[in-house]
Amino acid sequence: MGMETSPKGRRTLKKKLLQLLKEKHLASAREEAGRFPRLQVINILFSFLPHVDEKVKWAAVEIMGELVAELAD
Repeated sequence: MGMETSPKGRRTLKKKLLQLLKEKHLASAREEAGRFPRLQVINILFSFLPHVDEKVKWAAVEIMGELVAELAD
């Protein structure tokens, strides 16, 4: 499931995920997200919901939905 990260590590992950979503690399964003605790990644993705780029926003929603479904199983 991944390891806990420091605040600096979370900022780095947030930047990495945002870049992947901006470049429309959903598969890579999912893979990167899978390396970290689900709740941590969901919190990061949640922060993208007010993003001005609709594609980033909806990609975050899609990945967040998949992660929440995994948690529910």
